Amino acid sequence: GAGPSDEDDEALAQGEDQAEGRGQLLPYLSIRSWLMVGAALFMVVLATMLTFFPAPPMITAFLFGVPSLILAVLILDRLDIDRWTMAIIVGGLLLYNSYLSYTGFGERNFDGGSQLEYIKYIVEHRALPAGDTCFICHHPPLYYILAALAFRFFELTRLAEPTRGIQILSLLFIFAFIVHGTLTVKRFTTRTRVIAVTTALVTFWPYTIINSVRLHNDVLVCAFVGMGIFYLVRWYQEDRARDMWLGAGLAVAAVLTKSNGYILVAILGVTVLERLLSRPGRLRMLKRVVPPLLAAVMAVGTYATLRGPKGDVDLRERVLGEAYKIHWRDFTTNEPGNYLYFDVETFIQEPYVMARLDGSGRQSFFTHLLKSSLFATHNTSADSETSYRFNRRIAEVMNFMLLAMLALLLGALAMVKRDRLRRYFLLFA
Repeated sequence: GAGPSDEDDEALAQGEDQAEGRGQLLPYLSIRSWLMVGAALFMVVLATMLTFFPAPPMITAFLFGVPSLILAVLILDRLDIDRWTMAIIVGGLLLYNSYLSYTGFGERNFDGGSQLEYIKYIVEHRALPAGDTCFICHHPPLYYILAALAFRFFELTRLAEPTRGIQILSLLFIFAFIVHGTLTVKRFTTRTRVIAVTTALVTFWPYTIINSVRLHNDVLVCAFVGMGIFYLVRWYQEDRARDMWLGAGLAVAAVLTKSNGYILVAILGVTVLERLLSRPGRLRMLKRVVPPLLAAVMAVGTYATLRGPKGDVDLRERVLGEAYKIHWRDFTTNEPGNYLYFDVETFIQEPYVMARLDGSGRQSFFTHLLKSSLFATHNTSADSETSYRFNRRIAEVMNFMLLAMLALLLGALAMVKRDRLRRYFLLFA
């Protein structure tokens, strides 16, 4: 039921025409736009008032929560997201806020203290720290600059604890990630059920919930990668120069957030290469894509020169920085068995992969890859909640369901005609 349909292309075109027609209804647009502006202005005025006349945290949360949800619904409506999918996203936001109410910045976040140390250094010194100032100060600075601004804002306004303010910032990043994931799916199908199920998977995926209020640069790099994929998909389908500029710009932003951002750079390169090899008009396309790609390379190169390792270092280290180095306790063997052997029993029974503890499945590449995408990776000890048998059972069920979902996906792909797979090229890239 969720596989590719031959009717999707025609339905997508009709849907885009209908959406464009709705967008031309000025009264509808003006009402929605005024509501969006009104909700935003209300929160600005409210923030100003509460700065001088503080209210209890629960009241403050309620006063900001209601207009925030209204604004989120208006944004989703503006993006032509159907009501079922909208309800899923709003439900996710309510869940994240509930999770925030009892989750500190250091929970399920083993290096949260070092992350905060980086942010506080920027706040206090108004400068970037040297790479050896703290445990994670070698990371690119974009997330920490934005988090420092949020920290200082909440410190001055006293609307919430500064660390709580950074967690609220993470909520905004995750909202952008989910919305662009939904928009990406809508580029491939108009079937409401498929869009809703896919959005639900992304919204309620365990790692999404963990990241929703996490004080960590992973949150921002996920948002940039999700947004970048959407614009690259739209460029791949419609060949609009603006989308390539946005995709390249988001790739740069992702790299300036964390080395994981090179994933988006790789997707960008593969996408451009595939277009060059598979479609006519290569010279015309090159003229359109070279300027944004060149600008992206220059931006990353400038950053690597100013903030990268100094002296005579390996090219890989100059590109990836300290992320190229692996702590000796994190090393595993690098044999064919690490990539070919998959221990199903360990995968299901162990809630987490321990980066520095054998027996958790860390030696298996695919166990590490899949499990880290589900619950994240821990260093030497799991969260205390896994000491409860009931919670471990829940983790086992989720681990099993992940394998079942992947098996279903691979089975469905095996039945898709080869000429249909090309339409979904970017999803595999």
